[in-house]
Amino acid sequence: MRVAASLVCLLLQSSLGLPAQNDGDRAFLRGDYAEAERYFREAWRSAEAEHAPEAARASAIASLAQVTLTLGRPKESEELFNLALESTANRTPDDPKVRAIALLNFSALLYQTNRYERATPMLDEALELSVKHFGPDHSLTANVLKNRGILKAMQGRTKPAQDDLEKSLAIVEKHINPEAGELASILGSLASVYSMRKRYDDAEKLLHRSVELLETAYGPDHSDVATLLLNIATQYIDRKNFAAAERPLRRALAIREKVFGMDHVAVAQVKSQLANSLNGQKRYEEARDLYVAVLPIQERALGTKSQEYLESLEQYAAVLRSMKDVALAESIEERAKYLRVERTFTVPAQRLTR
Repeated sequence: MRVAASLVCLLLQSSLGLPAQNDGDRAFLRGDYAEAERYFREAWRSAEAEHAPEAARASAIASLAQVTLTLGRPKESEELFNLALESTANRTPDDPKVRAIALLNFSALLYQTNRYERATPMLDEALELSVKHFGPDHSLTANVLKNRGILKAMQGRTKPAQDDLEKSLAIVEKHINPEAGELASILGSLASVYSMRKRYDDAEKLLHRSVELLETAYGPDHSDVATLLLNIATQYIDRKNFAAAERPLRRALAIREKVFGMDHVAVAQVKSQLANSLNGQKRYEEARDLYVAVLPIQERALGTKSQEYLESLEQYAAVLRSMKDVALAESIEERAKYLRVERTFTVPAQRLTR
């Protein structure tokens, strides 16, 4: 099982921010990402026009980077994160939090695209900045520990990952009335690690607690609720309980279609898991139709060498075999095999620029 990425970014919400920055933060928290993007772009323009402190400019750019990542535009997001980090490279007294949060959120983009080596020093620097400037029990420190735990889990280091995530949870639970999204994000990530360690019951309890937190704080149709529902469904799929997975998947799909639209890669992610669930129930035609819808979206958004696209292609071929469509299954299998070989011998462009 792949560990859940951060459910919500850590927003800057700083006194350095211009009014549009604060409006963007509020829009992001309620899940109105298009509106958040508009406000963050306005904050960036205002920072430059008014010759605001460099940290205010970096804050707007880093926030814009996070919202473009959420909207499924990772290339643009990466360019913006790099620009934000360049703006804070001198580490003036005003910007340790801005830089630490930019490093934190950028690292999530990197480990989601399998660039673990580059993400590791970013998290180490973010943790150093947070402990030095804000203390070991600060919420920023908890978030850095959470992301470091996610990264370790993705590297297969599940025990160290669990340790970091449990430390993160302990910090947040010390706080009076912790922010719901922050707490739910840690719980969801820890649940994923528990699943990787076969502690399924413990994981499921944490996930249901997370859903309740977010529904109470943000409403039942927030995009982060969908992420947790997807994780709950994955628990069931891992345990071969395909029928139980279908209900949370359909609810997650409805939420993501409402928030992002039909052709977003986040919607395709849920459809792919729903197809797995239907395949496990031997409802092959429904599964096939979902893969046919998913593959063009993943190809456009992620590319043909992405792990997500290749897995969907291989699962599609398996469904076709179950339907006795052997000729088409063999054709799809050959394409998947070729792409996997090509992926193995292709150096990602990002590695050339490290």
